[in-house]
Amino acid sequence: MSAVAATILQRYVQKDSKLHPLGYIVLPCAIATVLLLVLALIRGYDTRWELLPKFNLLLLAVVWPIANLLYVSAMRRVEASQFSVIFTTRVLWVIIASAIFLNERLPLAAVVGALFLFASSVLALWEEGISYRHIGILYVLLNAMLAGLGVTNDGVILSRGYDVISYFVIGFAVTPLVFWIISPNARSSSFSIIRDRKLFLQATTLAILYAISAVTLFYAFQKGRELSILSSLNQIQTILIVLGAAILLKERRYLTRRLIAAIISFIGVLLVINTQ
Repeated sequence: MSAVAATILQRYVQKDSKLHPLGYIVLPCAIATVLLLVLALIRGYDTRWELLPKFNLLLLAVVWPIANLLYVSAMRRVEASQFSVIFTTRVLWVIIASAIFLNERLPLAAVVGALFLFASSVLALWEEGISYRHIGILYVLLNAMLAGLGVTNDGVILSRGYDVISYFVIGFAVTPLVFWIISPNARSSSFSIIRDRKLFLQATTLAILYAISAVTLFYAFQKGRELSILSSLNQIQTILIVLGAAILLKERRYLTRRLIAAIISFIGVLLVINTQ
């Protein structure tokens, strides 16, 4: 539910904004870092640095900033309902990467379920005036690929038993640190949001939603659930985003087609659930 609310809110704040889109991911990530740091310090920050592989931390610093840049760029150009359906292709990348790096083996039903998720995204692409050359669609597809690899990389790190909240203090800090250093647009848009009470409240809400989504997913992973299956189950949000966007954002263009795509995606989720 946190991911559903975050996607709809991100599209809402980006829809007609004149600020650079980086501000809408950099500042929420920075706020999430502070909130998680406070929580981690209260619980006892995990200082077992030897559990954090240097190569995977380097991947974290490369993959997630690029994925987040693609995410906010896509949300400015693509409706939330279409984004959510196409983003289900992330599951395919998580399944492939988890099989390679986490040695996860999936039953046939889970693979078929993932193919249903992929089919739903293809259906969402078949809309009037939309093609693979559409820059917003390209951003979503690339974001899905990098997010899938990023989630798997997080799983590789956390499979060693490092504390989830302590890890995501680092995980969320990477994006703002990178872009505040290299991008004047990220700095100026972040300060503009801070000066506007309404925008700052929206950024704080996004931060809380992103933190809840990430932490709960990987707590479940550390409890013994396979990351590929958890990522598939996480896509149950798709049909909720399509409905929520239609009601709250008035995104009703191609609504029937997107609902059908979301239902196909839901069937895929049920197939994955059936493997448990």
